[in-house]
Amino acid sequence: MSDGNPQPGLTDEAGDRAVPAVSVATTDALRLDPDWCDRVERASTHVLIHPGQGRGRHMVDFRWHPVAPHHVVHIQPGQVHRWDPAGGFTAAVILVRPDACPIGLFEPADPHPLVALEGAATVVAAVAADLVAEQARPDPNPAVMAAGATLILHHVAQAARRASTIATDRADLLRAFRSEVEGSFATTRSVSHYARAIGTSPKTLSRATGSLTGRSPKELIDRRVILEAQRLLSHTTESVSSIAAALGFSEATNFTKFFVRHTGTSPLEFRVVGSEVEPDGDQRPANERSTARSPLM
Repeated sequence: MSDGNPQPGLTDEAGDRAVPAVSVATTDALRLDPDWCDRVERASTHVLIHPGQGRGRHMVDFRWHPVAPHHVVHIQPGQVHRWDPAGGFTAAVILVRPDACPIGLFEPADPHPLVALEGAATVVAAVAADLVAEQARPDPNPAVMAAGATLILHHVAQAARRASTIATDRADLLRAFRSEVEGSFATTRSVSHYARAIGTSPKTLSRATGSLTGRSPKELIDRRVILEAQRLLSHTTESVSSIAAALGFSEATNFTKFFVRHTGTSPLEFRVVGSEVEPDGDQRPANERSTARSPLM
């Protein structure tokens, strides 16, 4: 890639630099940074990892996902991710600012990090290659970059919808519930509040979440709070007290008890080992794992 072009993929947080509407890197270029896989990142953009050769894995929100041809790893703004130091694959890494992504294309409350492209694989591969070539030009054409990225985003969204829950009244209720939780989990964990907000009863909501996820509404709310706590612990240096307050806890001790109950480890312990999540979702190092539980939705 040209020295004059931005190298996205690792420092994509807001404030690090002006991020173009669409930018592209390759894993070969990213590996020139010796620290490229030593930190957890919180994406401020849509990050699309389109593999070329080889196989590997990528961590998104503390779960490792396989990376292989005919798939895309999609990291939505706000999610945390980390590269696997073992590598094992080459890929195009496409960053798209939120304001450059078509409105309503993706649901932040229902992310699908690993997307099987199926019939769209050939088209997406060709467009990704074109984007890499365009980015390597001394003066990439923003219109060409935007058109290619939009096409890939639409194919990824369509593939994700095909793989998601079939359209039913209960599925619509679950989506509405998750959307409300996404906007208010830091201020309330009341099932009754969310039921009222989406025009249903706690009992009807419970039937919907139970039949589609196997979990109660309260479990899903608590797990979203835990996920945000994990993101903040792994990605920031904020104190446990500050994180507790940001998530609506009046006392840090109450937050710590809540975190331990749901994960089997304390916030400070998670901060040390959280970025080392194993493929099975366990946060403990292999020689220490016994009772830790996966808290993810």
